[in-house]
Amino acid sequence: MAVAPINIDYDLGEHGWSRFVLTVGDRNVEVGAFSYCTDALGDLLRAALTIASGGYRAETSFDGEPVEWRLILQRDWRAITPNTFDIKIVSFADIYARQPEAEGHLEFEAQVDGDAFARAIAHAAQTIWDQHGSDGYNRLWGGSEGFPLRALGALQRALELCDPRPATPDPSDFVFEVIITANDS
Repeated sequence: MAVAPINIDYDLGEHGWSRFVLTVGDRNVEVGAFSYCTDALGDLLRAALTIASGGYRAETSFDGEPVEWRLILQRDWRAITPNTFDIKIVSFADIYARQPEAEGHLEFEAQVDGDAFARAIAHAAQTIWDQHGSDGYNRLWGGSEGFPLRALGALQRALELCDPRPATPDPSDFVFEVIITANDS
């Protein structure tokens, strides 16, 4: 599978209302506006960290008071290319109802490379940090959590490291011995 380019254009907004546009290849979806009732950027970074550190599923929710957007990443074990994930954006009329995924409205679906997704999230968060710093982020976002600097640092560090992949075993490495015995009785 050729890796489609991924971009996250995260607009911090003002007064605790943000949005982002997720672009995979030539398709995109806008998520938001969502409020500071959750640690939206931090939750997105931690979901990306889960994927970058070998997790097979990550999910995060964005609170549109009352609309919910849920970003869901699930490893596609059937994919030929390792580290392939199905990404979905599912919306719900009421975040407080905590409905199962199947009851939501599918807004967007694509396949992504897990590391490419994580890098796009890290880039978006780093851009916000570079533009606003801690004080500017806190002034614009207004949430109680502050800028998720540790989550960004952990994700960046995880992306610097490469997990050693096991070698594909050579069938000749396996020796099978079959012993047949005759029973005289």
